[in-house]
Amino acid sequence: MSFENLMKSFARQNNLEEIDFRDNKYHLILDGITRVTCFQANGDCYFHGILAPLPEDSSAREDLLVRLLKTNLALMQSQRMSLCIEPDGRNLGLYLTRPLRGLDETMLTSALVEYVNGFEVFKKEVDRDDFQMFSGMMMLP
Repeated sequence: MSFENLMKSFARQNNLEEIDFRDNKYHLILDGITRVTCFQANGDCYFHGILAPLPEDSSAREDLLVRLLKTNLALMQSQRMSLCIEPDGRNLGLYLTRPLRGLDETMLTSALVEYVNGFEVFKKEVDRDDFQMFSGMMMLP
C-alpha cells in the first residue's frame, strides 16, 4: 500500500477529517492535543512534532536538556524515539522512525500511539520544570 493510501486509511479508521497535506507531509492532531507530522524519507516513515520552546535562560536550558536527554536515551534504546533541537534553535522537536517497507495500518497505528505516549513522557518532564518554578515562586514571602 502506498504511503498516501496508508495515511488516508488511517484517517478513515480513526474518524479524522481530511488530513492536512502540505510540503509532502501529513499533519495530524491526535488525542485532540498532540500535533504530529508524518512523512517519508530515505525508506523510513518519520513522525515529528514540536515538544516545547527552549528556555531563554542558558542555565535553565541546560538543566532541562540534561533531564530530557536522560529520558531520550531510555526511549531511543527501546523505541527509536529521538529528541532534537529544531533548526530555528528555539524549539525542541521529537522524532520517531519506522521502516517504510512492510508498514501497514496496524503498524502505523501502533507507531502513532507510541509517539503520543513518548511525547507525553517528555511533555511531563518539560511541564515539571514549569511547575517547580511556579511552586518556588509561591513560597517566596
